[in-house]
Amino acid sequence: MKTLVKKIIKKLKQKKLTISCAESCAGGLLSSKITMIPNASRVFKLGLITYSRYAKTNILKVPKKIISKYGEVSKQNCCAMVKNLSKISKTNIAVSI
Repeated sequence: MKTLVKKIIKKLKQKKLTISCAESCAGGLLSSKITMIPNASRVFKLGLITYSRYAKTNILKVPKKIISKYGEVSKQNCCAMVKNLSKISKTNIAVSI
């Protein structure tokens, strides 16, 4: 895994791109893997662990109706998380888990 993350960071640096993550069920694992790599701060701008419903609705502004209708572990919720992360982070690449 570490080798893959190193390759991704190297590619992001080469292309002058930045990345941010919003994590729920992963509990910050992806952000942790990225930030373990030296100089990752050149590409990694923001990591949010929005494990609770409160965090999803109040920080990432996921509509409560999406969570009520589809659940917290759903494609719809993940899409709303990444959409709003893009607005908050202003990075080139936003990832939600």
